[in-house]
Amino acid sequence: MEYPELAPGVDSETAGVVRGYCRWHIAPVVTETLVLPSSGSSSIILPTLKLRAVTALTIDGTALTSDELADLNWYQAGYIRTGRRIPCKGRAISVTITHGFEECPIEILAAVTRIDAGVPYAGLKSAATLSNSFSTAAGDTDDGFDPYVSRILGDYRVPIGS
Repeated sequence: MEYPELAPGVDSETAGVVRGYCRWHIAPVVTETLVLPSSGSSSIILPTLKLRAVTALTIDGTALTSDELADLNWYQAGYIRTGRRIPCKGRAISVTITHGFEECPIEILAAVTRIDAGVPYAGLKSAATLSNSFSTAAGDTDDGFDPYVSRILGDYRVPIGS
């Protein structure tokens, strides 16, 4: 899915760096259908930290009814508890969700300002050229961002496994 702009004035390259690092689009609010693998548990971990609604859910080819959707336990932090085991396999889950912040959080905009100023990303010559090799110079973090940006973006980063 191609997402709307992160915030007015934020170029798409910088937004791509932020969204890629955080593993989700952050802002604005969007509705999208995701196809996800299952780990074999009864929980679904979604790539979001601001879940607003779950409007459709299909598990292993069987769609939940509107009553089942109404009874579904979902959490703003980005996970759903289905109450039943989901087969462990790829593409077992199709879920339509609405998620994201209405406006880009001010902390993210502060990080964007530093990225645009060329401060934080040691492995980045420009926002368009991500590098897998990060500097280990004093003050750099393992992710290549300066500590300030790393801390901000870390608060909005979806955990691995989502």
